[in-house]
Amino acid sequence: MQFLLPYRKMEQVTEEVDSLKESLDKHFLRNQKRMLEVKERAELFERARAQRKALDILNTVGISNSVLKLNERRHHLDKWIAYTGMAVTIIVVYAFWRWTH
Repeated sequence: MQFLLPYRKMEQVTEEVDSLKESLDKHFLRNQKRMLEVKERAELFERARAQRKALDILNTVGISNSVLKLNERRHHLDKWIAYTGMAVTIIVVYAFWRWTH
């Protein structure tokens, strides 16, 4: 019985060491993966093709925004043209009806 106590203690310490080693390995792998991603990203943006593509995308987004704003203004103007046309049509129809009766 007295021999089992040190053995259990040694087992607990061994399990704790294994757990800590596994945690350290996971942390090391995550850190290594993160560093590799940073390096790959830096290499990608160093290339002239990737820089041009990024600029093209940014320009497209800028153009898209301006086109959307232009489209909204056009829609607003078209709406007022339609309302004005309806009002003029009603006035003309009313005037024609009054003139014929």
